[in-house]
Amino acid sequence: MAELALGVIGIVAAFKGAVETGIFIRSFFDAEATESSGLGLYFLIEKMRLQLWGEHCRVRDSGSCTLRDKPEDLKRLVIQTLGNIEKLSRAADDLVKEYDIATSSVQGPTNELNDNLHPDSDIVHDIAKLPKAIRPRKRLSWVIYAKDNFKEKIDAIGRHITYLHQITLEYRVAELLENGLPGRVLPNVNNNTNLRTLGELNPEAHQSLALSALAKLHHQMASIDPKGSATCVTKSDLQLFGRSSDIGRLKQPDGATLTVRVEWNNLGTGPVADAEKYVDRINSLGYILEKVSEPALRLPPCYGVFDDSRNTGHGTRRLGYVFGLPPNDSTRSSGHNIKYETDLCTYPPIRLSELIRDSKRPIPLLGDRFQLAYVLACAFSCFHAAGWLHKGFHTGSIWFFQKRGGRVDVTQPFITGFQYSRPQGESSIAYTPLADRSIEYYYHPDADRGFTKKRDLYSLGVVLFEIGRWIILTDLKTTKTKTKEKEKEKKPQDRSEWRDFMLKGPLVDLGWRVGDKYQSAVRALLECELPDDEIPHDYFAEQFLEKVMKPLSSCSA
Repeated sequence: MAELALGVIGIVAAFKGAVETGIFIRSFFDAEATESSGLGLYFLIEKMRLQLWGEHCRVRDSGSCTLRDKPEDLKRLVIQTLGNIEKLSRAADDLVKEYDIATSSVQGPTNELNDNLHPDSDIVHDIAKLPKAIRPRKRLSWVIYAKDNFKEKIDAIGRHITYLHQITLEYRVAELLENGLPGRVLPNVNNNTNLRTLGELNPEAHQSLALSALAKLHHQMASIDPKGSATCVTKSDLQLFGRSSDIGRLKQPDGATLTVRVEWNNLGTGPVADAEKYVDRINSLGYILEKVSEPALRLPPCYGVFDDSRNTGHGTRRLGYVFGLPPNDSTRSSGHNIKYETDLCTYPPIRLSELIRDSKRPIPLLGDRFQLAYVLACAFSCFHAAGWLHKGFHTGSIWFFQKRGGRVDVTQPFITGFQYSRPQGESSIAYTPLADRSIEYYYHPDADRGFTKKRDLYSLGVVLFEIGRWIILTDLKTTKTKTKEKEKEKKPQDRSEWRDFMLKGPLVDLGWRVGDKYQSAVRALLECELPDDEIPHDYFAEQFLEKVMKPLSSCSA
């Protein structure tokens, strides 16, 4: 028993040494030295991977460490691997210290540098004010001799962490920790250069993190230019199949054509100022969707925004996001390849709400519904890591593209309905989904006071409930009241009553149908058990991983 405890204590000590080294590398990243800070960023990613592994295995507490009952040989391997990580971190740290890379470098575009090559220049005076002098020869030596050496050490750290995953985690858990990475890394990265560096990560390694970083980058750029620069799809580009159709053929710049689906956004009779802001927001979001619409984020390819001027004469202006089919290799990571039906007229995308209500289709297997719920939760984790609030999520905003012969894979959803979306922190406008009484129960009772992350996730909670029960909430039988003439069903009348109805009856009933893990994840979302927006997002992401993503990931049938 003493030998067993000693093994766990050894893991605790080894993890502490591995995760806490790299002081100079962290300052090197904080300094955001333009030519090399990306390498410090890679170190940050690897240390966060190690931190997530340690949290999952509870390695800081020898009493509750999940590796406690593992074979002695495995525990020795873990300690040895952690020791190698610490050794590599110290060596990389020494390089940063030796070559003085954490000191700010000479900044400015080339033309400005050329104009400041004299003793009285502004840049020279700025350098004189730095707390530590720059030593150009050392920086040059870093570029020539040490930079590649440093990168090799960071790559080696990454390989050791991957090895830890392989010997201690099941594949599903390793996937969970990878999906939790954006929410833990991105709060510490706000510089556009570093976000762009993250966006260029190897997609086979950290695809969700890379795409979330690009989404955050383009959101930040859109906040500077709110009108964005979405591709303007014109009447000559898009031929709609019928006056009211949302299916059409898009002509691309190279002359090729493809079948697309248009998601319409109608501008009603709201305030003129809000209408203009709404149009700007649609165009801005269209620009972002074009840049980051990838299956890894559960977003279908977006080709731009279409302003249907033909409809203006009917009193309502409408703009549409133009979406196409996902690529057929969109499921490489899952080990199989989906061939989507290209005839969207005969086989149009099906909304989740339609799928649930289609009595002719069999109810999907419980395991597939668990996977659907988990995939949607991971997508929201990425959206919020990028500072992106959906604000209009419901079963009608989830599409499934049909496969050959009209078959549907419910584990491959695509999220739409972003017409009300906005960057977190940006003010709301008059155009909101709350006015639609048919879907108002998807939104938190306090949503009219503004959307926050946990109010946004309330909608996810309602959707996950409907997936678990495979029924639309409004189709459930509610309480009945007796009148003199007959017994009449009484439906909840507002968002507060809908929430109370769910929490008191249907949510309790959900447990025996899908298990307590799934039920606890839904409860955490519906009862808003997550931190407020004032709390740092990395802590929010930690709680979301623990209370929602982890329980959903461990559901099985």
